[in-house]
Amino acid sequence: MRREGEIHESLDSVFPRVSPLVQSFLKTEELFQNIVEKSRQVDYTVQSTIELAEFTVLSLHSARDTVVQGFSSQGSSSHGPESA
Repeated sequence: MRREGEIHESLDSVFPRVSPLVQSFLKTEELFQNIVEKSRQVDYTVQSTIELAEFTVLSLHSARDTVVQGFSSQGSSSHGPESA
């Protein structure tokens, strides 16, 4: 079976002789291939953004827990800011 690149190369060699309708189909195929590739890039970017947002949320939860834990341990050893 021939690779897609080889098929396109052989079509390119006879391209000037191909009917305008077939040329239009070939151009449309190329445009849709570009759309697919760009969509994959966008999908990757969106997925990366989601993962970064999830990591940020987890980091914020951890920071919040650390602060709350610090306040609760400080509160058990003193009577709040007035005692300082």
